[in-house]
Formats: sequence, C-alpha cells, structure tokens
Amino acid sequence: MRKERRKTKVSCPSVKHSDSVHSNNHASKIEQILRQSKQQYRTTIDALDSAIHVVDRDLRVVLINATMQNWLKRFELRTDPVGMMLFEVFPFLSKRVLQEYRQVFETGQPENTLETTRVGGCEIITDTRKIPVFEDGHVVRIVTVMHDITAQKKTEKALQFANDQMQKYLDIAEVILVVLDAEGKVSMINRKGGEILGYDLSEIEGRNWFETFLPVSDRQRTRESFDQLMQGELGPESFENPVLTRSGAERLITWHNTIMRDTEGNIIGTLSSGEDITDRRQAEKERDRLLRSLENKNEELRSIVYVASHDMRSPLVNVQGFAGELQKACQQVRELLAAGSLSPDQQEILRHLLEQEIPEDLRFILAGSEKLDILVGGLLHLSRVGTMAMDIELLDMNDMFGRILRSLHFQIQQIGAVVRLEKVPPCRGDYRMVNQIFSNLIDNAIKYRHAERSCSIDISGVLQNEHIVYSVSDNGVGIEPQHHQKVFEIFHRLHPDGPVKGEGLGLTIIKRILDRLDGFVELQSELEKGTTFIVGLPTP
Repeated sequence: MRKERRKTKVSCPSVKHSDSVHSNNHASKIEQILRQSKQQYRTTIDALDSAIHVVDRDLRVVLINATMQNWLKRFELRTDPVGMMLFEVFPFLSKRVLQEYRQVFETGQPENTLETTRVGGCEIITDTRKIPVFEDGHVVRIVTVMHDITAQKKTEKALQFANDQMQKYLDIAEVILVVLDAEGKVSMINRKGGEILGYDLSEIEGRNWFETFLPVSDRQRTRESFDQLMQGELGPESFENPVLTRSGAERLITWHNTIMRDTEGNIIGTLSSGEDITDRRQAEKERDRLLRSLENKNEELRSIVYVASHDMRSPLVNVQGFAGELQKACQQVRELLAAGSLSPDQQEILRHLLEQEIPEDLRFILAGSEKLDILVGGLLHLSRVGTMAMDIELLDMNDMFGRILRSLHFQIQQIGAVVRLEKVPPCRGDYRMVNQIFSNLIDNAIKYRHAERSCSIDISGVLQNEHIVYSVSDNGVGIEPQHHQKVFEIFHRLHPDGPVKGEGLGLTIIKRILDRLDGFVELQSELEKGTTFIVGLPTP
C-alpha cells in the first residue's frame, strides 16, 4: 500500500502582511488627525481679532495669523513674512523690543508691553504680550499677541481731555460742586469744595459724604432727604445744612440738588451745587443784633425822656415849691428880726417857722433830691450795662447756680425757703452778666415771697433749638397780667410804697444784658400763685 505525503502550506507571510497594513492604516489616521488638528489650529488663530506671529530662537517668523496678515497689508508691509527675520518684517522696531525677546528666551517668563510705533506716518499703539513656547524644558519659540488699541487710547485721551476741561470749568466756579453716587459716596468734587472742607480732592473722592463731612446732629435729617431723591421723590428745591471741615469747624451751605440718571433712566446719584452762606448768615445775625440794639437804645431813650419829663419833674416841682416856701419863711424871719423887740405873737410865729415850717420844707426838699439822685444813679447804672466789656465763654451753669445759692444761703435759711436745682446744660455768655441775671431773679423770688406760705424755688434748664432755656420758678405773690411787660420797663415798680425797696431797674437791666448776649427773657405768672422767669442763652 502506497503512502502519499501531504504538503502543508505555511501562512506566516500572510500574518506579516496584515500587521503591515494595520500599521500603515494607523499612521494614516495619525496623519489625518494631525492635519485636522493643524487645520483647526490655523482656523482658530485666524479667527482671533488679535494679530499673532510666532518667531523661533533666531527671531525668524515661522507663523502669522490672518489678522496679522491684514495688519501688515494695511500698513503696506510684507504680507508673506514667514521665513524672514523679524526686524526685516518690522524695520521700525527699536532695540528695546529685541532685548525683550532675548529676555523671554532666557527667563521663560511672558513679557507684556505697551508700545507706541510710527508706521507709514501713522502712530500705532499696541498692547503686546510675548508668550514663550517650551520643548524639553527649553524655550524654542515665542508667540507674540498684539492688540491694536490706538482707537481706544485716542478715545481715552479725548475723554481725559474732556474731563480735564470740565474740571477746569468746575474749578472756576465759586460754589461747591459735588457728585454723590447712590450710596452717598463722593464721585467728584471741585476745587472750591476742597478749599471749604480743607481737604485735597483725592482725600474726598470715594468717601461717604454723610459720615465724613456732616456734623453728627445733621446726618440723619440730611441722609433722609438724600434717600428721598434716590427713590425719585420730589425733595426741596434748596436745602441748608452745615458741613464739617477738617479743622472741626462748621460752615453753613445752601444746596441746589439735581438727580442724575443713566441711559436707561435709572437714578444713579445727585449733582449738587452749594454756596457757603456762613459769613452772610453771621452778617445777617449781626445786622439783626445791631437793629435790636438800636431798637433797645431807642426804647431806653424813650424811657429816659419819659423819666426826665415825668418822674424827674415830680420831685423837681416839690423841690421848687418847697424851696419857695422856705424862701418865704426865711423872709418872715428876717422881717421879725428887723422889727426889734418881738411881741409874744411874733415870737410864736418865729418859733413855728423855725420848728415846723422850715424843717418840713427841708424834708420835702431832701426827699425830692434823694429821689432825683436815685433816678440819675439808675440811669447811669443802666448806661453802664450797654458799654460794659464782655468776655464770652463756655459757662458751667451748675457751678454758677451753686455759687449763687451759697451767696444767698443766709437769706434762704432765714426764711426757711426750699430751693430745688436740677442738673442743667452749659451755655455761652459773659460770666459776670449771667451771674447778675440769675442772682437778681433768685433774690426777687425771695423778696416777693407769699406771706402765707413757705417760699419754694425751682431751677431747671433744657436745650431748645439754638438756645439753652433756664427757668426760675417761685410760689410767691405773682404778677397781674397787665404788668407782665411793664415790669421790664425802666423804674417800673409794682408796689412803689410796698415793704420791698428798690429802684425798679432789676428786670430792666436783666433784659438789657440778655439783648447784648443774644438771649431773651419771658415770664409766666398768675397773681397769688407764683411766677416763672424763662431765660434763653446761646448754646455752646
């Protein structure tokens, strides 16, 4: 039996062919991916608004994007610079730029520069960033990204010029001009505002207006008015409030406010013009004070004329009349003495003249003279009040009332009076004059006490507007309503023949002193129930 030998085919070559085909396909795919990646990369950088060019370590241009190409074309430079040296493409670049590239290659740190270059007679301003590209830890290329900001810079320069011009115009104005944002912070203020506040403009801008430049007492009221404006509510056309200067002094400003809105009509702040009226207001107060002083002088003059024509005439008539009677009596004495020996009747007449008529006439003459002396002395006293020098200072009224009560301690203790003194605020005034005011008022409360009840005196004081108002109240005899104003007239006395002696000048002098101190005096009284004198003096 014959055996056949079967031949076996080896398939190894076919396996190797398959691996080769697979390898070729893989390489093809990689190439395709790379081509797509490169195309996407080109598409991406060409779509950028920034002008981009890439240089190698020899500063040879290896890549530019479409924006860079358009930029070169616009300035009539080489539009196909790839492969050219950077300084051949841009011959106008300075040595500083070369140094910047070298520094990026050496340090590996990006470099940002703002460059101004003249190309074809045009000035170009670019914001340039040089970014290193690394391979194996070394910088092999630099990507330069350029933003043309020429138009932006020109706009900024124009805006800055406009702002500078506006600031000059604002600084010329002789009023404060201040812009506040919606939060009340200072966005802008002119030179006049800085001068009045005593700050440099840089120290004011950005600070909260209400918390920094207003006195504490006015912050809430002024802030509420500002908030109304921010809410679109119609506020007052003008507004007065003091501002606080760097030195701590206050200046009174009258404001005119305008609402500021954005392009959509939203309220974003206020523009206010303010006039410093401190000096004018003080001048007005001084004018009013002088007018009051003039009126008081005229009133005093009218009172003096009245006293001279009425009160002084009465004692003068008595002096003249009784002087005539005395003259007649003296004539009778001379006649009797000239007759020689006197008869009993003549002796009786002479005795009557010497012991009764003449002494009585002399008493009336002396009484009239004394009255005239009191009137003239009172007028001199009153005139001194108007010319007395004043030293205005802050007065501790608790200490002053304590001193006054200690000086009257004997009288108070003697009549068993009860005096209640509350803690009172300080005021401004002349110490001697203010002391005289309250010494007289407390002394009057003691003198004009009610005979049927123990004397009670209450002293208090509170702040009211621009004055500290003090009250001295008693439970004395009181004053009838028709005399409430007359008691302040010169030489007016409620009870001329009463037990309390005086010139009728105490309250007149008090009123005169308060006129000089820019204060006031009023009274509230009810007959048989008591009197309250109310005295207002300037705040500290």
